[in-house]
Amino acid sequence: VLFSFSFSFFFETKGNVGVVLFNFGKEKFEVKKGDRIAQLICERIFYPEIEEVQALDDTERGSGGFGSTGKS
Repeated sequence: VLFSFSFSFFFETKGNVGVVLFNFGKEKFEVKKGDRIAQLICERIFYPEIEEVQALDDTERGSGGFGSTGKS
């Protein structure tokens, strides 16, 4: 492995996205304007409503744990 990189992304309020690139490898690496050096996937964060209960209803597997039904 010639290069070992770590990426950090930052977002500005004006809509700009920046990439901070750290090279932990032993070889020099030059990044030129227009080079494709990173990918970013944006996903929506879902915050479900949580309801606290005092007890749980019985289930099909009863008191058995994971794998106890033999079904996959």
